[in-house]
Amino acid sequence: MKGQISDIVAEVETDPNMETLEEAYKALKNRQKLTKKEKKLLAEICYLIALNFLRENDMSSAEKNAIEAISIYEEIKINTLEDAAPILWKYLPDIMHENVVKVRILENIKKREN
Repeated sequence: MKGQISDIVAEVETDPNMETLEEAYKALKNRQKLTKKEKKLLAEICYLIALNFLRENDMSSAEKNAIEAISIYEEIKINTLEDAAPILWKYLPDIMHENVVKVRILENIKKREN
């Protein structure tokens, strides 16, 4: 996977399977310093990975990835609708921020555990 953000987005949009998501995650994590847009993309990828683990009933891995997404969203401070508009809009809700991850992943995990 190439290192440009547009290449990463194109790869994920072409084939958003777990292997592609994990490669995109590694490509972004290996960078020395991420821009706000790259961090936002990383948070979205963590969310999609968490969703996949949730579907596979791997609650521990889903929670780990959801917490990472939340942490990134909190760091980049999503304050406007423009900030909340997802880069990977084909696969995500209309808005993305830490509370979306909390409700859709972490609360879902709690419901399954009860």
